[in-house]
Amino acid sequence: FMVLGVVAFTFMTLQSFFMELAATEMTRNFKTQWFKALLRQDMAYYDLRDVSGTATILSTNALRFKKGVGRKLSDGIQFFVTLILGLVYGFWSSWQGSFVGLAV
Repeated sequence: FMVLGVVAFTFMTLQSFFMELAATEMTRNFKTQWFKALLRQDMAYYDLRDVSGTATILSTNALRFKKGVGRKLSDGIQFFVTLILGLVYGFWSSWQGSFVGLAV
């Protein structure tokens, strides 16, 4: 079981790293697309809207998006895979005991 723990630790670390990397890239793309869309607007748009307030809202929401996609999604995937593999291992080792455990 020690080897399984080392392998799980390695994969969890890699999963967290790559999900954070993907979240950072998605957030950067989101901000870039928003800025490009802002540059395509007519001048009358800037007379009617407060762009600085929108930028503050975008920055706050982008941080929430990054946290949600990075760490929370990574944890959700990890918990789901752990549940499925735990059930598979339980049924593989003793299917009668697994049914009793699921019934309780």
